[in-house]
Amino acid sequence: MCARIGTKIINALLVLLLNTSLGSVLSAQTVDDLPFSPRLAALQDRLKSGDRDALSNFWKEIDERGAPIVEPAAGSDRDVLVTMLWRAKEETRNVFVFRLGDISKPMVRLLDTDLWYKTFQLQKGARFI
Repeated sequence: MCARIGTKIINALLVLLLNTSLGSVLSAQTVDDLPFSPRLAALQDRLKSGDRDALSNFWKEIDERGAPIVEPAAGSDRDVLVTMLWRAKEETRNVFVFRLGDISKPMVRLLDTDLWYKTFQLQKGARFI
């Protein structure tokens, strides 16, 4: 069910991921703070503790289940967390999520990995045109 909801949300948002190299205009964001997504927070903890297989296992799971990641929002029965993912294939300096009618949102790199993400808190059942 989460995969179907995630697919509908990503299709409905008309999300465009843009891998860009703006270099001197914008610098890459790397965050060591705890991500909003519980799955990414757990992944970050495993990486920091030295689990060398954590990232490859995460990407295998994403390949099987799909993205975005949809999780319950802590403290809210009405909302979900929707996390968009980007896997960098080469040196990536910036990645953005663009939504129609909204300004671009920079994605954040998880530690020093190939994983870039942006989490949005959205109301359950929300539909977008």
